[in-house]
Amino acid sequence: MKHTWLATGIFFSCCCLAALTQPQTASAQRPAGRPAPGERLERLKELGGGLLDSIGGALPNLLPPAGPTEPLEPSKLNGVFQTLLAPIVSGDASIESLYFGFDPLETNLAEDRLGLQLSAILRRSAWSSQRSELHVHVTVRVDQTAEGQPKAVFNVQVHGTSDMIALANYGLPKLREQMRPPLVLPPTEEPLLVEHPAPAVNQVSQVLPPEQRHLPLPPAVVEPQPQALPAPALPQVPQAFVWQGERTLQNRIWERLARTQGIYTLDEIGDLVLHASSLNFLNTNEEIEFLTASLPLTPPEQREELLQKLTLARQKRDKLTSSKLVIWRDPNGQADRITLVSNDTEANGGLKVERLEAVLTPVHFEAKVNAGLTKGVDLYLAFKPLIFGVLGRLQRRDGPTLDIHRGMIDQYYRQGRPYIFGEGP
Repeated sequence: MKHTWLATGIFFSCCCLAALTQPQTASAQRPAGRPAPGERLERLKELGGGLLDSIGGALPNLLPPAGPTEPLEPSKLNGVFQTLLAPIVSGDASIESLYFGFDPLETNLAEDRLGLQLSAILRRSAWSSQRSELHVHVTVRVDQTAEGQPKAVFNVQVHGTSDMIALANYGLPKLREQMRPPLVLPPTEEPLLVEHPAPAVNQVSQVLPPEQRHLPLPPAVVEPQPQALPAPALPQVPQAFVWQGERTLQNRIWERLARTQGIYTLDEIGDLVLHASSLNFLNTNEEIEFLTASLPLTPPEQREELLQKLTLARQKRDKLTSSKLVIWRDPNGQADRITLVSNDTEANGGLKVERLEAVLTPVHFEAKVNAGLTKGVDLYLAFKPLIFGVLGRLQRRDGPTLDIHRGMIDQYYRQGRPYIFGEGP
């Protein structure tokens, strides 16, 4: 869902990219063929400079000017950001205040540290006529992994106030529509189903050592198996125990959302969250079951890869069990607070969440996230000269550059406003 404060997203992205800078000095010998710490960053800076040369004719208003330039100063850039956001705040009666800028105490570009602040106060919203607030604080620094790979380390703090029950009801239909599964599988996809009879009791592979599970099983008398009852008629949802990866999980969550017509208490939000968490755990267990059942039927040359997938699936399940979601109740037994603590969670795109802490009440939300990102950081470093060129022109209040960003902010604002305030003025 887009938000009004997405109008500042372009600056957030630029400033995050700008933080990914400054090489470190190598202090130890590295194996042959592996760049020392800092050497890879220098190569990326050279790549970025060459990139600017190649696109210079196409983007003359975004490139850094020739000759010496003044250092970037967070306080001056903050003033520019507020100037660009001022038309939105003054022209929309629903917005009480909107701020985006650097945190001077946390920003030191020479040390590859960046602090960003975002605050938005709304007089009303599409889900509530009451006042809503959102405050975000982000710190970013560039580090390196043991292999010399650039790594961006994030610390995010978010807290906000609003009618969370009303917000949940506002977002429920949109989430339901987003999670809606296709009616049929695309012709090019086949269900991940092992089509062979269930093993007899004395043939279960778990009684064999792991290194012998791929060997042919000895003949045995197959005992009669009970006939399973037919699955309910749900054409949009695959039958149970036919594991189809994330599609099965998506279908099951959508089915639960489709049965939810409204949310009236914090307890019901907790019901949805716990149900989705249980479905994720069930889906992971079924993946493990599928991979285990596939081992005896897998060709020897593919067995190692399958065993690796099985190990990763079990590790994923271990991490799911380490997350702790608690529903706290008042003296009358009603939920008044939901807390979540999760450690060492990997997301798509090379993002690893080291720790997540979240609290939800009927009128308040807050979260703290410590995370690291490796994938794509190389590209950020390569584009650093372009990012610094943009920020430098903004700091000098270059007319064409300001016009470009006013246009982008206005476009984001117009696209996102209906999602936050609804249709109309």
